Amino acid sequence: RVIVTGCYVEKEDDYLRERFPQIEIVRRKDLLNNSNVNKIHYFSGHTRAFIKIEDGCAKFCSYCIIPYVRGRVKNREAKEILEEIEGLASNGYQEFVITGVDLGAYEGLPDLLHKLEKLKGVERIRLSSLEPGDISEPLIEILASSPKFCPHLHIPLQSGDDKMLQLMDRDYTVDNYRKTIAKIREKIPEICISTDVMVGFPGEDEEAFKNTARIIEEVGFSRVHCFRYSTREKTRAAKLPNPV
Repeated sequence: RVIVTGCYVEKEDDYLRERFPQIEIVRRKDLLNNSNVNKIHYFSGHTRAFIKIEDGCAKFCSYCIIPYVRGRVKNREAKEILEEIEGLASNGYQEFVITGVDLGAYEGLPDLLHKLEKLKGVERIRLSSLEPGDISEPLIEILASSPKFCPHLHIPLQSGDDKMLQLMDRDYTVDNYRKTIAKIREKIPEICISTDVMVGFPGEDEEAFKNTARIIEEVGFSRVHCFRYSTREKTRAAKLPNPV
């Protein structure tokens, strides 16, 4: 059996069925309606466990197709999440990566992390990726409160130019981003911060590119995931003028 699932299935269901009649397509709603897949007990070949606590995104960045194929934010119940982690811990997992499509949109994230940190067998906790506007004072406080939280955050920048951020429909300015990083480093001085940066967005000129390079150097990221813009049909960015 060849099973195909994920965002591409949601977007190109008909094409896949026509082009590859031998595959079995599993859509997101099928997974959500199947209670047998709600909890994970093993990650074959991995020493760390990945816990997805949320799905969907409502931010609608102009370049991104995810809100159209994943829908709005849907949070898992804290009780179910903690039970899944307890089960994984009893199976020998000690490090847990908390993930989600828009992780910071999970309601009550600091409280969930506080409960997670107390669980027996949990020794290391990581967060996958957080948007700059979702990093609150309570969240920083809980991350700074225990050595179980790995001193690393991935915080997408996308561009170091305010005009580009506006065209991308990102909900922060470069100065907002800079201040967020300063707040985090004040509480967790040893923290490593990685980021995502997009180049070649429609309308990006030499000045915008240099502004991005400048903020990257200023922040001193431990890692930069740099990728070039690629058009996604039906997004607002696909209709922008001045392609690069």
